[in-house]
Amino acid sequence: MDAIRVENLTKTFKDVTAVDRVSFSVPEGELFGLLGPNGAGKTTTINVLSTLLHPTSGKAEVAGHDVAANRNEVRKAIGSPRPAASSCGASTCTNPASRTFFSISRAAPSASAKPASATATG
Repeated sequence: MDAIRVENLTKTFKDVTAVDRVSFSVPEGELFGLLGPNGAGKTTTINVLSTLLHPTSGKAEVAGHDVAANRNEVRKAIGSPRPAASSCGASTCTNPASRTFFSISRAAPSASAKPASATATG
């Protein structure tokens, strides 16, 4: 089973198409990076996958649950501690999976991450 499956995902805001027919899948247990230039739709795609935004068209599933039809099941699968997932930030989440997810999606340091020590060489 795929952990994430996206087929022809599109998200528009008025006259702007932020995500245009994106398709990909991520098998369970695989590490996946979503890379692209500024404005490519990476954050919008993550927001759709985490149920913070509704897709305009296409289909997206997380852990076998449709993000539009089964929002609560998706939120359970990603470890969202409460239905208002948008109010959960990396520093306020109590669930380790949520801290990691929101740290990645918001590019914030994980609450469990330890800062690297800097050493000068010369």
